[in-house]
Amino acid sequence: MRCTDLIMIVLALICAVNLNAEDSLEVGDVTTPYPTITNLAVEWQIEGDDDLDAICDVGYRVKGTREWRAAMPLRRVPAGSSRNTSPIINWTNRFSGSVFDLEPDTDYEIQLNLHDPDGGDATRIVTVRTRPVPAATKDAPIKLAGPRDLNAAQPGDVVELKDGDYGAVRFNRDGEPGRPIVFRSTTGKAVFDEVGLSDRKWVYLEGVTVNGPVRLNGTENCAVMRCEIKAHWVSRRTSRACSTATSPIISSPAFTHGIRPSWVPMATTKEREFRSPAAAT
Repeated sequence: MRCTDLIMIVLALICAVNLNAEDSLEVGDVTTPYPTITNLAVEWQIEGDDDLDAICDVGYRVKGTREWRAAMPLRRVPAGSSRNTSPIINWTNRFSGSVFDLEPDTDYEIQLNLHDPDGGDATRIVTVRTRPVPAATKDAPIKLAGPRDLNAAQPGDVVELKDGDYGAVRFNRDGEPGRPIVFRSTTGKAVFDEVGLSDRKWVYLEGVTVNGPVRLNGTENCAVMRCEIKAHWVSRRTSRACSTATSPIISSPAFTHGIRPSWVPMATTKEREFRSPAAAT
C-alpha cells in the first residue's frame, strides 16, 4: 500500500470519528421558565446532536404521589437566529416544550428521559409549581367607582366599576405583592375604548368590555380576566410591546370582531407511552 493511500484512510477515519462526536450530545441545564396557572414550560440545553435524531420523553406527577403520567415529548430546537426582525433574536441548542392542563398553585415533578442513538442518554427530574389564580386580597375593601375615580385606588382595594362608558383610560396606580388593585365589573357593562396598563404592577382587570387594545407593555404581575376584548387586529408593534410584560396572566377573555388566526394546529401524533426509569422513587 502506498503511503498516500494510508494517509487518506487515516484522514477518513478521523473525519468519521469527528462527525460521530458532533452527532452525540452533552446535556446542560434544565429550566422551567414562565409558569402559568395550568401549564409549565420546560427547556433542556444541550450541545451536539447535529443530526437532530435525539428525543426527549416527558412524564409528570403531583409532588408526593407515585404515578407518572405521560406528557408530550419535548421538541428538538436547533440553535439559530430570527430573520427579517429588529432586533435579531438568537436562541440556543435545546429541547423545549410544555406540560398542559395542570392544577393551579400545585407542586409538580417533571421527569425528562433523553435518548440519542449516537450516545448521550440522560434522565432529569425537576420540581416546579404552577401559579395561583389571581385573586383579591382577603377581606379587601370594596369601593364603587365611576370614570373619574379610577386612579384613586390604593394597594389592596377592589374597585367595583359602575356601568357606563369609560372611554380610553390609562391606569396610574400600582398594587403590591399580596395586595393587588382589582378593577372589576360584575355586569360586563363597564365599557372602555382602550385600556392602558403599561408599566403597572399588581393590577388586575376583570369582567369589563374593551372596544380596542389592552396595553400591557412593561407590566409586572398584572392580570386580565374574563373580559370581552373587541380588538380588530394585532399588529407587530403590539406583539413586541406585549413581549416586555413580566409574568402577565390573560385568563378566559372573549376576543371578537375581526380576529383572523395566523396559525392552525398541526395534526396530532400518537402519544408515546411513558416509561419511567425512576418509577420506584
